[in-house]
This record gives sequence, C-alpha cells and structure tokens, in this order.
Amino acid sequence: MAVVACSAPVCDHLRGKETAVVCDKATTNSLADAIEQLLIDRRLARRIATAGLEYVREKHAMSGMAERTAKAYRKLALKRTTFRIKE
Repeated sequence: MAVVACSAPVCDHLRGKETAVVCDKATTNSLADAIEQLLIDRRLARRIATAGLEYVREKHAMSGMAERTAKAYRKLALKRTTFRIKE
C-alpha cells in the first residue's frame, strides 16, 4: 500500500517520492491531488509501497533494532570507559 501524508519533519520514514507522497499543505485539495497521483501512476504507487515496506523491515524490525543496540554496546565496551560517581 502506498502512503500519502502531510509534511511531518519528525517522521524519518516519510520520504517524499521515496517511501510516501508527502503533501506540502494540509488541505483537502493537496491530499486529493496526492491520492490522484498514486491512482494514475501505478508504477510510482508500487515503488513507494515496496520502498516503504523495505524501509520499515530494515529500520524498525526487532532483529534490526536488537543488532543496532548490540553494536552500540560493543562499541562502548571496546572503549572501556568507566564513570566515577562523586560521593
């Protein structure tokens, strides 16, 4: 399923023409134009749907999150940094 969304700068997964069609304005006309674009250009709709699914699987799957967390812990462990707490 292709995604149409209004501009949301804090949503890393909404990338215009890559993982979603992002509307510049939160108006009914802007939203209707974006939906119409996907209905007319089925190739774009399939590409966006596929890219969005791949992005979510890569960046937000539990295995990926666990691997990135383990990598961060390994990096910290290699630094062998200790912290002293003042009493």
